[in-house]
Amino acid sequence: MSEKSKPLSKSSQLLLGTLLGLTLLFVLGACAIWVISEIRAERQQLALESQNNHAAQVMAIPVDNNNDEAFKIEESRPVNVLSQVFVNIYSQPSGAQIYYNGIRIGQTPLENASFEAKSEEAEWIVALEGYDPERFMQNTAQGFRKDLELQETPPTPAVTNKPKSSKTKIKTKNTKIVLPD
Repeated sequence: MSEKSKPLSKSSQLLLGTLLGLTLLFVLGACAIWVISEIRAERQQLALESQNNHAAQVMAIPVDNNNDEAFKIEESRPVNVLSQVFVNIYSQPSGAQIYYNGIRIGQTPLENASFEAKSEEAEWIVALEGYDPERFMQNTAQGFRKDLELQETPPTPAVTNKPKSSKTKIKTKNTKIVLPD
């Protein structure tokens, strides 16, 4: 005995289609909620990792006081990356050497140089041959920008080597006069 399937009425087809559509929407919505929760969890994990992220502070130590180019790179204690600030120093004219607490760190323009945030004052010197050096005190508690207009060093007067004479002699017709300097 074989039973023939009856075709579904139009209202039954409509009801079945609606149920299938709602089921599909429910599954898609559940998937979207799961993806969003995974993204949030990943962001929280990245935030925790960045708070614990440390980088090594690298210092350039002069090895020869007579040679501004001779440095050794030394790694010191770890520094929290979140305590880094950026320093920008510009000069007119550019190409001036920049010194931070006596250590040459580069030349102008110095853009987005990373420093550990410190509240104590540091001595900064910007020097270019033929120009007066600019000195200023600045802490790195916050990043900063410094624009400097370097002033030309006035020329030094030329020194002539004139022989010293201890006495000035004046001769007249009949008399000789000697004057001390």
